[in-house]
Amino acid sequence: MSNFNSTPRDGIMTITPDIAADWLEHRNKGNRHISTAIVKQYADAMREGRWMITHQGIAFDENGNLLDGQHRLWGSVEAGVAFQAMVTVGVPRETFAVLDTGRRRQASQLIDGKHRTMVASAARILAYCDGAIGPDVQLQGGIVPNKIDNDIIVQTVGRWTELAEWAPAVNVAYRSARILQSSHLAVIAQAARTPYGELISSWFDGINTGAGLAADDPRLVLRNRFIRGADITGGGSIRMARSYQLVVKAWNAHALGKPVRTLKIMPDQKIPVVVGLEERVADR
Repeated sequence: MSNFNSTPRDGIMTITPDIAADWLEHRNKGNRHISTAIVKQYADAMREGRWMITHQGIAFDENGNLLDGQHRLWGSVEAGVAFQAMVTVGVPRETFAVLDTGRRRQASQLIDGKHRTMVASAARILAYCDGAIGPDVQLQGGIVPNKIDNDIIVQTVGRWTELAEWAPAVNVAYRSARILQSSHLAVIAQAARTPYGELISSWFDGINTGAGLAADDPRLVLRNRFIRGADITGGGSIRMARSYQLVVKAWNAHALGKPVRTLKIMPDQKIPVVVGLEERVADR
């Protein structure tokens, strides 16, 4: 696009890395500071073929100066990949003050169902477990991605229908024993795909009441561990990772019929893998 007169107009355009670089060099004046994390996020989406056209694209003012879209353009340059976007020219310069001031859409808002927040949170873990995100992604506690695109979460939920299936039971277990929902659901969804899936019902029977269980029954030990809340500290992703480690250990013992005396969080230990799964996440 070379005609940047003041007549407002828009259209979908294929933007090559060369075009993006030219616009950034010659038409990017007085824009905000670049976020390298966002540039990487966009570059990864373009490189992996996940980029989609939306109403949010590239905007220029009446003088041909870039108003919106510099992170998308830098993403194309970094990825070395062309992308399609809505390009709008002739936008009044004063609109710059109100661009990108809205609240970012959360992944849970894109998912149907009563327990969509829990499901979206558990999908963050499963996206890493099933290889939907690369091994270079920064993780908290070895299992929870720091940042993950909404489309990856939505796609993961689509692949793991077990998340919606078992979310109600996990919610009941949270009310009974305070076991963190996201971590618990991520474990149970995986367990449902193993030869031990038939033991899930007995798992919840024990978790929810603890009645009649021996002192070394992994269900009772896990239940008591969360009710006490000891050492399951840290906010957000850290707590998810620690809780996940405890739930996997307890589930594996239950599936294999092994007693346990204690469940410990080992900071330097590889994340345990749900017994019966072919892929070993810990070896990635």
